[in-house]
Parts: sequence; C-alpha cells; structure tokens
Amino acid sequence: MTLSAYLMNSTVREVAFQSLTEAIDTTTPTGRAMWQMAGILAELERSLIQERTKAGRAAVARGVKMGRKVKLTPQQVAHARKLIEQDEPLQNRLVSQEGCFIEC
Repeated sequence: MTLSAYLMNSTVREVAFQSLTEAIDTTTPTGRAMWQMAGILAELERSLIQERTKAGRAAVARGVKMGRKVKLTPQQVAHARKLIEQDEPLQNRLVSQEGCFIEC
C-alpha cells in the first residue's frame, strides 16, 4: 500500500498525519493539498526515472557508449601513472608537460 493510499484510508478512520519537519498537516485543507502535491511530484519523478532508464538501456543495446568522454590519451594516462609512481610533485609537471591538469 502506498503512503498516499494509506493516508486516504486513514482519513476515513479519522487519523491525521502531521510532519515534524515540513509544513504538512492533513487536518487542514492546505496540509492535504501539500500532501497531494508531494505525491504527484514523487510519482512524476519516478516516471521520469523509469523513462530515462528505459532509454539508457535501449541506447546501450544499440551500442552507444555511456558515460563521460575520455579526456586523456592512453599515452597521457601511462605517463601520469609513471609520474605518480615516481612520488614527485605531479601537478606542476603535468601542466607543463602535457598541457592538462589532474586534481589530487
């Protein structure tokens, strides 16, 4: 049973809901309206997440590579790893040598 359905069922039994952190009190018309708006927005967000997930899975099935594009070439990554293993200050050397910046 969803929280909205539980609340509607509780209204018939004269049970009220009052949030301690938000201005939601189902004993007032404004509180009931806020509760319904929160429920509508939650349902909308859930539907949007489902649509995005479905679209993402379809894209992966079509062979689309997901995620962020690679900024460094494999040679730059290998060079950065070599510099890290040398245990010397990395940031200044990378900026001057490769023209890129890696946050440490």
